[in-house]
Amino acid sequence: MQTQVQAPQNPKPQFSVPQNKLKMAVLIVLALALISFGYYFAYQYSQQKERAEQITRDFEEYLARGQYFDAYSLLKNLPNKRLGSTLQETQASLNQLFATKFAEITESILAEDEKDYRTFLQINGFQIFSNNSDAVNIVNDQVQIVLDQYLAEKLEYAQVEYYLKNVARLGFTGSFLKEAQK
Repeated sequence: MQTQVQAPQNPKPQFSVPQNKLKMAVLIVLALALISFGYYFAYQYSQQKERAEQITRDFEEYLARGQYFDAYSLLKNLPNKRLGSTLQETQASLNQLFATKFAEITESILAEDEKDYRTFLQINGFQIFSNNSDAVNIVNDQVQIVLDQYLAEKLEYAQVEYYLKNVARLGFTGSFLKEAQK
């Protein structure tokens, strides 16, 4: 009788990881990825916020020093400053600073004697803002405030007329100014 000897069967090693361990490993990798992305985006936001705060400080300093060309350059290049989600907030801050500065200019013009032009000489260069739509809106609002003060009889006609001439000298000659002069 013939006996057949079977070759020994070497079982192939099986690398099976229990399902629970595999799921746990995937969850850990996903959690680490999410945490990494979270830190990355938080870092990016903090960098944008820092840049925005520095731009706001610089703009305020330029306005205070009468460096209007530098302030305008900063304002004009704002979209290129990689501010991301802080861009609109920064723009609003700069507009508020500009409005405050123009309110100071308004008070100064209204306080001086007619044909003095002292304020106008001090703010030489302010004309550069006359082609910025936000600045035009701010000046328009300030002109309206002055007209309201005139209508409330807090200002005399000569003061308002002198003020409007100075606003025109600053380069803000839009339709709002023509209407105000009527």
